[in-house]
Amino acid sequence: DKLVLMENAKRVEIIAGAYDMREIIRLLEKAGSDGYTLIPEVRGQGERGSRDADGLTEAFKNSMLIWVCTEKQWDDLREPLRLFVQRVGGMVIVSDCSILRH
Repeated sequence: DKLVLMENAKRVEIIAGAYDMREIIRLLEKAGSDGYTLIPEVRGQGERGSRDADGLTEAFKNSMLIWVCTEKQWDDLREPLRLFVQRVGGMVIVSDCSILRH
């Protein structure tokens, strides 16, 4: 049997307007990200009111991006993401996690 090791990592969840995800993905790529998961339509209630994802355009749709990264990648992207959210709105949730890769 092969020994499987868990790696310590950061789980970064970004909730923002669907249209804004393009810019977030560019930031991740610039930081050297090797992947992410994008959930294109999420619903919820927050400071900007209800986001129901039922509109005809991306204007009233939120998306959620999940990114698992190293501590260094998070440190490199923390400030650009803070500035992004300050400018366009959204939320960034960061937690410590362990990842099992195959």
